[in-house]
Amino acid sequence: MPLPRSLLFWAVLIGHLTNDIFMSMGPVMLAFVGTHFLGANAAAIGLAISLREIIGATAQPFFGILTDRTGGRWLAALGVAWTALSMSAALVAALSANGLLTLIFYCSAALGSAAFHPVGTMYAANAQQNRSARNSSLFFLFGQIGLGTGPA
Repeated sequence: MPLPRSLLFWAVLIGHLTNDIFMSMGPVMLAFVGTHFLGANAAAIGLAISLREIIGATAQPFFGILTDRTGGRWLAALGVAWTALSMSAALVAALSANGLLTLIFYCSAALGSAAFHPVGTMYAANAQQNRSARNSSLFFLFGQIGLGTGPA
């Protein structure tokens, strides 16, 4: 099975892995710092996790429209960077015992992920026209590996 030689294809796969590692470590991180540094209960932590997922899910179609209009290459890089920086900022805010800032940064990470996914899917599928399903499955594989390893 010859794999694409496109650097963009591999950058998108690594970006997906990285993005989903940060997104999946979020609930574990929030559960730990929320209880130990913010005094949050399980209901508050669950609500924050749900809010972040809803924000990401509802924003993604808008980023898809923007990607269709602009090609979106810059959205992929900015999306991964935004996700990583937002999650890092959420951790710093939590360690500083600032619950509101933690929530803002934690939830804003979903916007970076929402920006990345439409672009990443498009570039992965289009890397080789006659292998779009295989390339998309590799894109999803790298995301699932990120989701599986992030909480660890």
